[in-house]
Amino acid sequence: MIRHLFIAAALTFLLTAGCPAPVTTLQKGGPAKPARTPSANSYYLFTQAQIEKEKGSLDSATAWMTRAVAADPDSAYLKRELAILFLMKKENDRARQTVEQLLAVHPDDVDGQILLAGILHHQGDLQGAARLYEQALENDPDQEGLYLVLGNLYTEQGQMESAAGVYEKMTRHFPDLWDGHFFLGNTRKEMGLAKEAEKSYKTAIRLNPEALSPRFALLDLYERQTPPTGPVTVTVTSGDTLFSLCRQVYGNCSRRLLDRIAAANPSITDMDRLNVGQTLQMPPQEGSAHNRRQVIDLYTDLLRDNPDNYRAAFGLALHHHAAGDVDAALKILKPLGPKSDETPGVLQPLFQYYIDRGKYPEAEILVNGMLTGAPDSSALNYLMGMVQDQRENKEAAIRFLAKVRPKSRFYDNARFHMALLHQSMGNTGQAIEILAARITDEPDDVDHLLRLGVLYEEEEEYGKAEDLFERGLAINPDHVELLFRLGVVYDKTDRKEALITQMEKVIEKDPDNAGALNYLGYTYAEKGENLDQAQALIEKALALQPDDGYITDSLGWVYFKKGNVEKAVYYLEAAVSLVPDDPVLLEHLGDAYREQGNTEKALEMYRRSLANQEKDTTGIKAKIEALQKELP
Repeated sequence: MIRHLFIAAALTFLLTAGCPAPVTTLQKGGPAKPARTPSANSYYLFTQAQIEKEKGSLDSATAWMTRAVAADPDSAYLKRELAILFLMKKENDRARQTVEQLLAVHPDDVDGQILLAGILHHQGDLQGAARLYEQALENDPDQEGLYLVLGNLYTEQGQMESAAGVYEKMTRHFPDLWDGHFFLGNTRKEMGLAKEAEKSYKTAIRLNPEALSPRFALLDLYERQTPPTGPVTVTVTSGDTLFSLCRQVYGNCSRRLLDRIAAANPSITDMDRLNVGQTLQMPPQEGSAHNRRQVIDLYTDLLRDNPDNYRAAFGLALHHHAAGDVDAALKILKPLGPKSDETPGVLQPLFQYYIDRGKYPEAEILVNGMLTGAPDSSALNYLMGMVQDQRENKEAAIRFLAKVRPKSRFYDNARFHMALLHQSMGNTGQAIEILAARITDEPDDVDHLLRLGVLYEEEEEYGKAEDLFERGLAINPDHVELLFRLGVVYDKTDRKEALITQMEKVIEKDPDNAGALNYLGYTYAEKGENLDQAQALIEKALALQPDDGYITDSLGWVYFKKGNVEKAVYYLEAAVSLVPDDPVLLEHLGDAYREQGNTEKALEMYRRSLANQEKDTTGIKAKIEALQKELP
């Protein structure tokens, strides 16, 4: 039995998917029982409703169930069934009203409390949902799944102490259920209570030795204290303190540990006032050799019971490597090399736990070890190329990517990435040569034409870019990205009417294309035409991509063109906060400040814009000189 499936899973499914399935609540003794048996007449009406529901006729089923409730208004069971039908019809407010009416008459109806809590949870009333879940547990503490729902709800809100309280109640009421101890361990770990978390995880493992989750959670706890690559370097971000970083890395913190961190960073004179961007060396904890031995033993036991668990294999290899036992690490990794091309599951944990999480030093160790067993593996050479790129080793990245063979599924991406690397290093000719060769190999592949066209566009060879985009559109006239890029070329060659027509084509084929919506709206704003239409286009784009600084700037620019300086400043300031170094955005905000009469702020923005300009600076310099003359 999978006890950790949430009690409200069926309800959530109804609220999101509208699947015509009945909602039940998870009770230890079986499905929910009616508060009392419906009367004979209401039972007939209920039966008719069920028949209609099975046929998929929800409107008819609701009508029959409404009559059943009218015939037996005190039946909590019938009201719940009516509420479920409303949920299936996506009429969530009516479902809520129905359950609220039920609870007004039957305030201790556990199934009603759970049903209403699920509705409130879906509608965003998390406090109301938590209160009802608490009441349901008080009325029926045997609802084991409900502890998990409530604990997860508190965890989502960051209320870790409340979550821990729920899981503690669960472990007292169900001491032999491993999942309660497991989730209690997770909560305690996030609270920085390492010893207590360790105790909970060990209890979960003892109760269910086959469960992998508590084993990996315990390993994660130990690895916070003993990282698999030795000392850790962290970068200070906004809101970080020495204490928060200490807990983040080690899982707990003490005065002695804080002193050791300070000693490892002698160049930082004031540890109480860290600056964003500073880097700190986080030394291994005292007793790290003992801790690493614990980690290695745990991984060894896990692999003995689960020899094909590649996540455990990678973790064990890294700790052997960190302990200086490279041979032991290679003994694990070398046999995995040949499997990487044959068994896709080998690489999945490498992506999931290392590459996707930005743990590139660890990924490099792992891939390098596997390459000793399969030096010609296209998959491994591709991965190593990507890792080297992320570590800013561009020449090494190119060498590895060049080893990817033409028949590999990674070949096309490898060649494209090589071209991007050459371009970024100033080797544009080599980049063009690589992409042109792909077109020669597969002349009807429009993606090859698009990639080379974009490269030419970035190199300002607009005629060649236009030719390639038009070749691609001759093969696939509906290719949205080709249509869009051709419009961009029209813009960069000052063919505004052609640009407008082109972006209209993109929007016709893809109405939710935020890039085209913004481009067209901004073009109208720049021309001072169709400003209401421009605003509508950009607002739709911003609704699709609300955190996009360039779209936010476009909306501010429309307001500027409309003469609404106050709103222009609001959106342009927001845009600069999202993209602080773009010269055009800075200049726009400077223009708005200047129009507002705020000369000093305008001058500041113009100077920042000039500092980020790479090409023609004549216009911005002229604005700065004009403003300086206005200053007293």
